[in-house]
Amino acid sequence: MMHIGKAAAALGGEVAGHNTILCPGPGHSSKDRSLSVKLDPTAPDEFLTYSHAGDDWRLCRDHVRPRLGLTSLAPTAFADSIDHMGPTT
Repeated sequence: MMHIGKAAAALGGEVAGHNTILCPGPGHSSKDRSLSVKLDPTAPDEFLTYSHAGDDWRLCRDHVRPRLGLTSLAPTAFADSIDHMGPTT
């Protein structure tokens, strides 16, 4: 599991609980703390996100993932759009 203090620093935020970080959301100022990131070893990429500003969860995950040093072949938002495109013929 990621170290909470290192993850908070990487996200430009602060530790807000045992396994929770408050940090700037995608496109928000560095002083913003609207994005909640919960470190959870059972979650995909070992974290969950919640935007108190109403930002799309896929954008939030795509915002957090590289800051924590995680890579993915397809960003969440892109992968979700593929799932909803339907069959090709």
